[in-house]
Amino acid sequence: MNIRIWQSGENSSDINAGGIGNPSPAQQTGDPLTSAGHSLKIHTQSAPQQAGYLQFLQAHQLTRHEALAFDHYIDHQTAPPEFEIAIACTPATLNELVATLRALARQLYSRARITIIGDGPAPAAIAASPNLNWINSATPWPDISRLFESSNADWLLLLDAGDEIVEHALPYVAELGLRCPEVGLIYVDEDQRSAAGYPDQPYFKPDFSPDYLLAFPYLGDGVFVRRTAMAEVGGLRTQDYGDPFHDLALRLHVTYGDAAITHLPDVLYRRHPVRSLSRDLGGQAGTWRALSDYLQTSGQQDVTFKSGLLPGSSRLRRPLQAAPKIAIIAQAPANLAACRQLVEHTFLQRIVPDCRLLLFVPMDAPADILQYMIDADSAGAEGLEIYQSHPGQGTLQGIDAAIRQTDAEVIVLLRAGLQPTTPEWLPELAVEALREEIGAVAPRIVDPKGKVVGNALILGCTGLANRFGHDTSFDAWGHFGRQLVAQNPSALTFDALALRRRTYLERGGFDLKLDPVSAAIDFGQRIRQGGQRLLWLPDITLVATTPQTESISETSEHILLERWLPQLSRDPFYNRNLSRSRPFALVDNPQVSRLRLPWKPLPRLLAFPADLMGCGHYRVIEPFNAALNNGHIDGYLGVDHYNPFDLSLFDADTLLLQRQVTDGQLRFLSQYRKFFQLRLVYELDDLITNVPASSFHKSHIPKDIARRLRTGLSLCDRFIVSTEALAEAYRHFNSDIRVVPNRIDVTKWGHLQPLRRAGKKMRVGWAGGVSHGGDLAEIASVVKELADEVEWVFMGMCPDSIRPYVSEFHAGVPTPDYPAKLASLNLDLAIAPIEHNDFNECKSNLKLLEYGILGYPVIASNFGPYRCGFPVTLVKNRSRDWISAIREHLADPEALARQGDTLRAHVRANWLLQDHLDEWMDAWFKF
Repeated sequence: MNIRIWQSGENSSDINAGGIGNPSPAQQTGDPLTSAGHSLKIHTQSAPQQAGYLQFLQAHQLTRHEALAFDHYIDHQTAPPEFEIAIACTPATLNELVATLRALARQLYSRARITIIGDGPAPAAIAASPNLNWINSATPWPDISRLFESSNADWLLLLDAGDEIVEHALPYVAELGLRCPEVGLIYVDEDQRSAAGYPDQPYFKPDFSPDYLLAFPYLGDGVFVRRTAMAEVGGLRTQDYGDPFHDLALRLHVTYGDAAITHLPDVLYRRHPVRSLSRDLGGQAGTWRALSDYLQTSGQQDVTFKSGLLPGSSRLRRPLQAAPKIAIIAQAPANLAACRQLVEHTFLQRIVPDCRLLLFVPMDAPADILQYMIDADSAGAEGLEIYQSHPGQGTLQGIDAAIRQTDAEVIVLLRAGLQPTTPEWLPELAVEALREEIGAVAPRIVDPKGKVVGNALILGCTGLANRFGHDTSFDAWGHFGRQLVAQNPSALTFDALALRRRTYLERGGFDLKLDPVSAAIDFGQRIRQGGQRLLWLPDITLVATTPQTESISETSEHILLERWLPQLSRDPFYNRNLSRSRPFALVDNPQVSRLRLPWKPLPRLLAFPADLMGCGHYRVIEPFNAALNNGHIDGYLGVDHYNPFDLSLFDADTLLLQRQVTDGQLRFLSQYRKFFQLRLVYELDDLITNVPASSFHKSHIPKDIARRLRTGLSLCDRFIVSTEALAEAYRHFNSDIRVVPNRIDVTKWGHLQPLRRAGKKMRVGWAGGVSHGGDLAEIASVVKELADEVEWVFMGMCPDSIRPYVSEFHAGVPTPDYPAKLASLNLDLAIAPIEHNDFNECKSNLKLLEYGILGYPVIASNFGPYRCGFPVTLVKNRSRDWISAIREHLADPEALARQGDTLRAHVRANWLLQDHLDEWMDAWFKF
């Protein structure tokens, strides 16, 4: 597991001569997506990306059992929510209505009223429909507002003609509205239909970010509004207030707080590229009018606006009403020039009066630095306080002591080598830090070549955290412009940080046991836990003249995972559908990120098969799929272990772990046990501690396999095996052992009907893998003796010693193809020899099940797993007994066929997987 702070490579481009400001149009590339009247930079996906996105969408579709659970949940509500859906249409987009109406017809929720607002009379088909309403209007916004005001529905949605909502959008919105009655507005992720007709350009939004909302109308078009909440704040204003839904969101937030707006992180809304409505009413002046109303209502006076770095964004500038005491706490830079810059320019040329610089100088600093500090101290520079830090004294300890001892109201942490680009940096940070709702605020940091030095952190990405925008150009937009707009991240580094001293003390200060980056993450979570938020402002920029790299220690990493794993896994600053390994790329495991039913009507299983061969299929994949398809579980089959963040997000009840013995697998098991409160169930189908020397797999088994197995089982709550003999052999490894026999998946085998007497002679055969050399040695002489009497048919393995006597040899096939291949052998008689040893004593009767479901009569060794009461013939492992039994069976083909029918009936009556899913359910979940 790679839990480290992410750093990138070398810087490459210079800041332009004009300094750091708005990016020029020439610097922007990509196709524009118009949202709220503003042009957002996006990129059309390549063919592989497109294919990956389509797979993502498919993985996020609602399953049949989830849809039924939704129906049951909604039907048992006293008042199931109703939706009012308005569709705006123009003559130019009239033909696009078909796609919108088809999408609405596919909805898995029927309680919706649909009204189309179009310029002109209704088309005949719409006029004739009892389920559609038409409003003839050349000025749609006032009519949309009146429609919503007069509606008696619970939720309101506006679509442009051609827009679509995915089939499970309304059920999820309805459920969230019922679960969270305080929510007045729900926004969802969205994409856009490409010119070729495919979904493209997904816009994955962060969870609600108040300062982002003030700076930019980022909610997009996928917005659902609770009608009563809209009415309580004055309805939908449709004149000169910018985007009406952005204005509405501002009024809901200022009236009801953060809880009034929430985010459903799934692509539930699909935009058509041609828009019927302009949502930019009144331009940026209209947006600023809405912002002014917000600020006046919230009691914020004299706030001014200017255009932000991103086109269409706003920069709010609050005046510093009083002159608070400010303390800048910094570590002395390692070179004299940087020291002089800090003292003589950053500090002494500040424009705030009551400010001190608390400067920590290591006792082992270079001589010129120490001399400069002595001179500066002797000169009596007002407000400059110099402290010597002793060797071994950590940076955080000194900062903590300084904060606790100072009487300053505002603390500004500043790492060595940071230079402001404007004199206003300090008052602008201080005024934001003094806002009651803000716990800490940070500026943007860039290096001298114009590359961003990420000081806002994305949690649970590329390890424990990723530096937002790190090593990208200062004018790069980032994901839909986010790098150029004020944000509310969940963690800020201590590189440049302003906060109130009171906040520091109330939140308990920094955890001095942690390294600085981990302490920053921890402190950010405590700020958020205390009801405040963090603020990152790209409009305030500092330049880092000296590079600095900090990593996270393993000890700190474990402390944070134990303390904050749910928060690290669900960073509201990011999005669960974005990758944890590549910032802002599509998620790597869409099955994990998909929304699941919040009330968890089914137990949730995450299963890890050890392979995709017989053991993996019979013991994990087939039971899992059968339980899933029959509506018994929710879950996912993992092909590899997950990092702790994805596992936390998945929220499984049980992890099913098959044959976990490698060093890496055991490390994952140890982490699962340490960081999660869930059930770990170990599965094994073989006596792997006693593999016979004749087995092909013997050389692949670690010499210390018993120790490895014992370690794995010690971390698990339960041990599932396939036979009583195997349970007895491992009884001392784990106290909770459950026997769940192998069974036949009827969906794979039940329809197969092999032919009988299809060869020139009677066809006698065997099928198995390369590990059965010892078993086949038992019948080598039998094959030679009967070569002229039967057609020998082997599949999967055939030793060279008997190959000349075999009529047909069929290579092995992938496990999913095995049933059909075995049936195609058209055997008249199947044999199941087995070598006498402890390993085979613990094996299951699976060979009899496979032969039996196909109606193949069987002769088997009278040993171990085949002494199970099946209607088969058992013989001793002596050549004369095998030869005699085979000849006797072949002498009466009709009786032989009846034996096969009897065996098939026995398997169907007693050994079908679908009839015994309760055995697996109990073993997985009943503790």
